[in-house]
Amino acid sequence: MPAEYVVTTKPSHCLFILFIGAVFLYLGLDLRFFHRIPGAKVGPNNVVWIALSLVGLLCTIGSVRGFFWPRTYLSADARGIALYSGRTAKSWNPETRSWDTTRRAGDTQLIPWDQIVDIGQTLMITERRTPGPKANLLGGKSSLGMGRIRETKAKALKVLCDRSIRLEGFDIFRISLAWNGLNESDLKQMTKADRDKLGLEDLNSGFVFHHRYLKWGLQNAIAILNRLKQQQLDSKAT
Repeated sequence: MPAEYVVTTKPSHCLFILFIGAVFLYLGLDLRFFHRIPGAKVGPNNVVWIALSLVGLLCTIGSVRGFFWPRTYLSADARGIALYSGRTAKSWNPETRSWDTTRRAGDTQLIPWDQIVDIGQTLMITERRTPGPKANLLGGKSSLGMGRIRETKAKALKVLCDRSIRLEGFDIFRISLAWNGLNESDLKQMTKADRDKLGLEDLNSGFVFHHRYLKWGLQNAIAILNRLKQQQLDSKAT
């Protein structure tokens, strides 16, 4: 069944990463071979040129792969919205004394339309560490440590669904965040005052998706998903 709405790697992002990768790769190779940058010359075993070249090569390969074979982040069709996992998860198996893979990068979790509570807009909060204090090192100023954490906010798509849908882990680093809703045992352990403070985002499972990566923009994504949801609910009602 072909998806009616698909969010994949954007070509513009791939080209940006390709540019960054090419710069790192050139710097690394220039340090070792070309020497076009004045005073830039290191030995064959120097870790600097090796690290720069490897980072540049990985970025270049990843961007070319993403451009020609884009990675899918989210899709929607008549069944519902499918989220894609961005990482592999493992759990310890005491019987076999080994790690069992419970989720792989690229695995999907389907949210049926009749299990979706709300589709709208919210703010996605991300964390970014500010540089540490400056110090004079090797003739120049360098930052010591990672500094403090500063929150940044961005507009995002918000989808809430029934808490029976387990979404934790089905997100992409710096692109989306997914969580599981509170179950009955969680609620029983809380005081009434704490339960009264809970909102829909706490009670329901859900995810937020950074607006920058959405196909055709945030408002169009909200309109398309709401239209698909209403179409499926209407078809089941008739």
